[in-house]
Amino acid sequence: MADNLFEGIELPDELLEGITGGVLTDEVRNVLDQAIPLLKLKGTTLERALEIFSQTEDPQLREDTLAYIKEIWGTL
Repeated sequence: MADNLFEGIELPDELLEGITGGVLTDEVRNVLDQAIPLLKLKGTTLERALEIFSQTEDPQLREDTLAYIKEIWGTL
């Protein structure tokens, strides 16, 4: 955890993962921000949404997309 210091402030691992990992472009985030509420409106569960988006071929994009969906699911 000593490596997680930024200007004397310890950063949680989750925050660092979000900063270093993300390959999601603003365009992809915008699409997800629009798609998730529509899926929820139609009664789609989080599990089903994750299943749908797990079809993404690029492994890093898939991982980041699924993580983002989990992050925003309760807020949209």
